[in-house]
Amino acid sequence: MGLWDRLRGGRGEVDPAASEDEDIGVPPPVDVAARGQQLIELDDALRALARGLAADPDLMRNPGYAQRVADYREVAADAARLEREGFDRADLTDLANQVVPLTRPGAELAPEYAPVAQVHARVMAAAHALRAVLPSEGQPP
Repeated sequence: MGLWDRLRGGRGEVDPAASEDEDIGVPPPVDVAARGQQLIELDDALRALARGLAADPDLMRNPGYAQRVADYREVAADAARLEREGFDRADLTDLANQVVPLTRPGAELAPEYAPVAQVHARVMAAAHALRAVLPSEGQPP
């Protein structure tokens, strides 16, 4: 018997026919082929963004800037790993949520990010695409 049951006044009886997984339901379908291509696109875009950001050695001396480049490389590696090893919808959402934009939504890019503005937009579009439900997947329950 859990704490919630005790608070509700339950006596700890367990229904053997009930399952803890009962309310989880069937996981939504995933179009593996299409999502695999999206993962490849995200991987490519993130690696291009990391290369573009790392091209300026003066900025790379800043530990925070260098860590951001390392973070993009790590997310790219995660995308490549998922494409190789397999994934479910939760993996895709988690990965897309790891992609951090260079600025807050609606803000202009700082001048040091101007050379990578297009590839940054490509990265953000790829992350957004991973969050969206594809027509071939139907609507989630």
